[in-house]
This record gives sequence, structure tokens and C-alpha cells, in this order.
Amino acid sequence: ADQLSLLPLPCPAILVGGTNGKGTTVTCLEQCYLSQGYRVFASISPTLLNYNERLRINGTEATDELFCAAFTAIEAVRGTTPLTFFEFSVLAVLWIIKKICAENNFEKTVALLEIGLGGRLDAFNIVNPVLSIITSIDLDHEAILGSTREAIAVEKAGILRAHRPAVCGDFNPPHTLIDYARTHHVPLLYLKPHLEYVNA
Repeated sequence: ADQLSLLPLPCPAILVGGTNGKGTTVTCLEQCYLSQGYRVFASISPTLLNYNERLRINGTEATDELFCAAFTAIEAVRGTTPLTFFEFSVLAVLWIIKKICAENNFEKTVALLEIGLGGRLDAFNIVNPVLSIITSIDLDHEAILGSTREAIAVEKAGILRAHRPAVCGDFNPPHTLIDYARTHHVPLLYLKPHLEYVNA
């Protein structure tokens, strides 16, 4: 990312982590921003039908040509640095966002980036978001993230940033998430004390 000058991103970014509901949250936010005239980059994983689903640009999947150009640029600078499939994908998404922003001068642009696994060690966590969202916290990938909701919450809290707002959609967020936000000076909003919902 440093060699390709991918950071900071040329537009505000929102990181979306959590156990369930990440893709739905990204898609809902995407539609909200599009309706307000924003240019929207939306990255999700995993994909269902084809690789191009990993990045939508204004609701349309990025082309093979864009991804191939990104892969070529990454391969040209990575040298002997090993990259996982997901790391390669993240770099490609960031490269495409940078390229399109450089070629077009839009006033209102946002990147919605879905965390693939956990949060703290996820490749997208190199991005400095204006907002972080944790949709829910449950037992998943326990061999990597921990065997309790409290431990997993700390891993997912890794996408939070000091003095940057965060939202948690969990109905009962573990105390470790709330403690992390407090000690790291993260203004965290979550259900019951701050947010309400309507079950329609």
C-alpha cells in the first residue's frame, strides 16, 4: 500500500465489521448515499457469483479490466512480499478507488468497506475510517478470534479509532467492546442507551 501510495484514501471511508449483517449494512448504506447523489465505492466479501462483486462503483461491479490493471500494479511492486488472497483483493480495491478518484472530480464520494474477518488484523484495517460500524458480535472463527463473545469483541473493536464515531448494532454488546471504546476515546453509539429500532 505504501509503495503504491494508496493511503490515505482520496475519499472518506466507513469500515463495517461484525459477525452477521455486514453485507446488508454496506448495501443499505450504499443505497442511502446513492440516493443523495454520492459516488459510492462498496466492497463486500465473500462473493457469491464472481470476483467482480468485491467492488461496486455506483452500484455496478468493477470491470475485469480494472481488476487486472490493479493486479498488475500490485504484482509490479510487491517483490518477495507474500500476500494472501484477501490482502491482494483489498489492495486491488484500494488501487481502483484511488485511480477512479484521480480521474474524476466528484465532490461527494464515499467508500464502504466490509471487514472480512475480525477487525484488528483485517487487511482493510489499514484504512483510517471516518466511521466504524460493528453490526453484531457472536462466536465465529473461534480458532483465530477467541472462544468467547468478550474476546471476539476486542478483535472486532480493532477497527475503532480514537475520536472517530462508531456504531454497534448488537442488542447486548459485550462489556469488553464498551470498555475498549471508553479507554480508546471512541464515541460509541449502541442500542438501548443511544439508539432505538422499530421492528416492522
